[in-house]
Amino acid sequence: MQPVLAYDQAPPFTLPARFFLAMPVWLACSGLVCLAWGSQAEAGRFSPVVLALTHLLALGVLGNVMAGAVLQILAVVAGAGYRHPGRLGLAVFWPLQLGVGALAGAFLTGFSALLFRLALACLVWGLGLLALVLTRGLLNSPARDATSRALAFAAVGLLCTVLFGGTMAAVFGWALPLPMTGLLELHMLAAALGWLLMLVAGVAVTVVPMFMLTPAYPASFMRVFSPALVLAALLGALAVAAGWPRLAALPAIGAAAGFALLTLGRLQASRRPADPARRFWLTGMLALLLAQLALAVGLWLAEAAPLWALATGWLWLAGFGCAAAFGMLYKITPFLAWLHLKALHPPRGALPSMHGFIDASAQARGWQVYLFWLASGLLWCAWPATAPLLGMATLALAGVLGYAHGRALWRYYRLRQAFLAAPDYPPS
Repeated sequence: MQPVLAYDQAPPFTLPARFFLAMPVWLACSGLVCLAWGSQAEAGRFSPVVLALTHLLALGVLGNVMAGAVLQILAVVAGAGYRHPGRLGLAVFWPLQLGVGALAGAFLTGFSALLFRLALACLVWGLGLLALVLTRGLLNSPARDATSRALAFAAVGLLCTVLFGGTMAAVFGWALPLPMTGLLELHMLAAALGWLLMLVAGVAVTVVPMFMLTPAYPASFMRVFSPALVLAALLGALAVAAGWPRLAALPAIGAAAGFALLTLGRLQASRRPADPARRFWLTGMLALLLAQLALAVGLWLAEAAPLWALATGWLWLAGFGCAAAFGMLYKITPFLAWLHLKALHPPRGALPSMHGFIDASAQARGWQVYLFWLASGLLWCAWPATAPLLGMATLALAGVLGYAHGRALWRYYRLRQAFLAAPDYPPS
């Protein structure tokens, strides 16, 4: 069942835009961290620099894109408008940014207890509020489409991610005697499956057919996929509780691979085969498949293979998560700019098309730089001494993304001011 989009419930463009603009800033920060400390990744995925880079990507880059997109989708797809969208945006935005900075700083400064306490307070407030807004909006919404159902499950996944991650931050902040290994496995399960994969799958059901002109997903897909992913996460949690943490991700491999294969089939049938955003999604689905293969192989590798686990995480975050987020953002930013300007009833011929905000060549450039960044990251996972290359690639990608979306938002602002200042506004 496809959602009925309630564009009249759309919040002001400033609500998602501030999150979208923060994304390239944190991407640039991760590039600087990689330039300064990236060669120290030989210790594996739990070294301080890897933990800092992981959370800069997961929270600073993906977290901002996902928060902005979720707040927009909740209003338009689920019809859950906001009474005070400006206050809501600031109440989520600033704690998230402060929390990301504090958490990355805590890892890079020798696990500073003070910074962990600050990160805990900010992130529990910002992300907890986002999860509560999602939950309340969906409970009060009449929408029963696949995307709304997936958002409901994703809200629970986000709450679990915050719970387990916040508990670990409290362990570091106050030296609490709690088992870190189990908390870490549960945190990764909730973040990767319950939040990231659940949200991307739920959004894909709407945006992939809408923007890339593909066949619709089967009506039964999300009815089966969302509960199956929840079941996989629960089975993984049981594996952790039983003392088999290396088997925790095994139940999710089939569900994730099934979603990737189904989406690849839809993208192959797209009526816009040359669309650069389609290339982002294709790359993301292939990376997701490779990540599942790497997870399966990793079950049989000894713990002495830290770089294999690092590459698996890179495929999940940078390959799957960032490809889907960037591909979605290249469509959502111009669409929202066009939609909000159209609501002003501009004079005929004054409103540019969506490509007038971010054209196809800019999107293609972004995809090319993204591919170079993805490949540089895989090389870094195998050979951490190449960290300077990854750092420069990250800064280049941040510049390309920041310029394209910043320019689109600036053009939106200029056109909005021009429309409102026109002597004959509003047009008859």
